[in-house]
Amino acid sequence: ITAGGEGSWLYGGLLTDEWVTSSTFIQNDETDQRKVQLLNTQVTGFFRSMNRVRTAANQAIPLLQEFDSTNKALIVEMYFARGYAEMQLALDFCNGIPLSDAAGTEVLYDTPRTNAEVFAVAVASFDSAVALAGTDAQSLVIVNAAKIGKGRALMAMNQYAAAAAAVAGIDTSYRYQHTF
Repeated sequence: ITAGGEGSWLYGGLLTDEWVTSSTFIQNDETDQRKVQLLNTQVTGFFRSMNRVRTAANQAIPLLQEFDSTNKALIVEMYFARGYAEMQLALDFCNGIPLSDAAGTEVLYDTPRTNAEVFAVAVASFDSAVALAGTDAQSLVIVNAAKIGKGRALMAMNQYAAAAAAVAGIDTSYRYQHTF
């Protein structure tokens, strides 16, 4: 989740030694060496970006349900986006992630959650996407993305059989792709 440039996947990969840095950016070097400073604006920005996705989805869902309830694909996509952001938070950050909700007029503060709890919340968001889908082609494309997201979150929770069941029937050539 990024607007171009380096994304949270790079930083997660640096932290877990999937990637190594050879850049001149100190934030990359710090992350690779597990010496991330509190003032590391890259990590702060990624956390904020993911929470902005959650907030936007939480704002959009009730409005779509009220003003465009027949467009199931848009509603389903918002549940998918929320679930994806929740899953990415759990993948990229340590235990203690609050899932506060700033969609309304007041912020609803959450208590810190374990990564397993955040993955479970993501699974619930993906399940909502699947349950609310219409039968139109666009909804079905998004449903497959939600099933894959659910499978990925279940894998992170070491629920491999459930993950396999979640993605069963999805063609290996499937792509959830946006072109800008």
